[in-house]
Amino acid sequence: MTDAAGTRVRTEALAIMVCLAQCRPEAERVVTEPELFARMPECMGWLGSTVHQTGIRAVLRPERFTRDPSGAPAIAVQARENVAAANADLAQRLPIGGDALGERFTILDAYLLVFHRWGNRIGLDLPARASRFAGLIGRVRARPAVQRIIAREGIEIDP
Repeated sequence: MTDAAGTRVRTEALAIMVCLAQCRPEAERVVTEPELFARMPECMGWLGSTVHQTGIRAVLRPERFTRDPSGAPAIAVQARENVAAANADLAQRLPIGGDALGERFTILDAYLLVFHRWGNRIGLDLPARASRFAGLIGRVRARPAVQRIIAREGIEIDP
């Protein structure tokens, strides 16, 4: 995709985050160990496709998933249940402590903060439903750089 000036524009979150991480390789935000490297885009792809598209978007804009306006409320209910189930599944896969892929903060941890925020936005009680996920998010939010970005951008994480 290109913008009006003909400049190439990246539009997919996974591509944007990998590009940003590679722009600052000294920060080591992408793991290199083969198994962990494979798990990182696997999880990010699942979040961006399954959880975002058929979960979060369907809760926030259910009318986009049906031609019959009377069906939108049922779509939103089912989508919220799908997101809750995805968060529970994710929580089971996360380590009890540390970061999403072990002991190093990666772009996956940052991406998970977005999904935590969206979960709050649609009314999920993530600490009660997914304590490992909530624990990870607490560690991500405690990072000074994350705190600076949240403050600078005026991002509301919690409802």
